[in-house]
Amino acid sequence: MDFSEKYKKKEFHWGTEPNRAVVSLLEHMNSGEVLDIGIGEGKNAFFLATKGFNVEGIDNSNEGLDKVKKLAESNNVSIKTNCINIRDFKFRKKYNLIMSTSTLHYLPKKESCKIIRKIKKFTKNSGLNLITVFTKDVPDYSPEMEKKFGLDLFEKEELKNLYQDWELVKYAEKTILDKSHGDPHYHTIALLIAKKVV
Repeated sequence: MDFSEKYKKKEFHWGTEPNRAVVSLLEHMNSGEVLDIGIGEGKNAFFLATKGFNVEGIDNSNEGLDKVKKLAESNNVSIKTNCINIRDFKFRKKYNLIMSTSTLHYLPKKESCKIIRKIKKFTKNSGLNLITVFTKDVPDYSPEMEKKFGLDLFEKEELKNLYQDWELVKYAEKTILDKSHGDPHYHTIALLIAKKVV
């Protein structure tokens, strides 16, 4: 999914306040190397950069990454960005934290699961993953809806099951009513924070 047209607007489409789950990471770590997959306009990456983390982010939208750079520069923090399709990104090092929020459900399931395997592989021992995805467990779900919006939604607890070999720090699935764009509609969001154990 390409949000470039939305990112061209002056205002931040997703706002600048970080996801609460990202804020909660400070209870578990206070420094390290971070990779944000699907950084968008950078609200989560920016928050961690202001806390002293070394942050890198990838996205397929130059318009979104321009906002990331401006947000970082105007606040005297550094965020390394790379405009690349997630499918083409080559992992070259391990990270203390890899996060991806509301991104992976835009890929075919086979590809998103492959990327999750890479995310796990390139996380340092005792490092964390934070992932959020949409699931099919919504009142208005239909295969036609998935196709219309270019989604491949996760099954209930599917994300959790991909991390059976890690320590679960938090896992929750929550249904929300989204009134922020178009007609009011539901999303069920699966949130996972997991720690790599050896």
